[in-house]
Amino acid sequence: MQNRLVFKLIILTVALVVVVLLARAVTPERVEKFLAAFGVEPSSILNLCDNRVDLILFPDGRKIEEVKSGMDMKWVAYDPTPRELSYLEMEKWLGQYCRVATQTIEKLEMKPEKVAMPVVLVLKFIDGRTKSIEGFPERNFFAAHPGVPPFASSDLVEALKELRRLAQFEEKP
Repeated sequence: MQNRLVFKLIILTVALVVVVLLARAVTPERVEKFLAAFGVEPSSILNLCDNRVDLILFPDGRKIEEVKSGMDMKWVAYDPTPRELSYLEMEKWLGQYCRVATQTIEKLEMKPEKVAMPVVLVLKFIDGRTKSIEGFPERNFFAAHPGVPPFASSDLVEALKELRRLAQFEEKP
């Protein structure tokens, strides 16, 4: 009985050491190389929300704003009349889409410095900073300002569709 217990403890200790060593050896670069060996394109994660978002502006003047009334917080969509949104659904959207997978666009058919990309979305944070998402969602071609080079992101395309659905914004011609 004593020998079996000692044997189990040795096996568990060795397994723990192996797991710790493997966890330290896994890096994003190694994962990308591993996936590239199977033909999977490398991607990166873009953090759209550098801080807490309190306002989302659309280029057509519509907006979604977090409004504080007393101790209550609520998300309100303006189209242009105000309409309260589900607070939980908006928080889920932020949790799901504040970080999106992107693929860099190396061979550009369009030179971004020569093409004026329309603003798709502007995120305003509680500290007053903003982040502008520009591009052509129908072509899956984006850039984020400040400082993010052109990229493709099917996650961002999906996020934009989902946000318009949550806010009940109809497409304007």
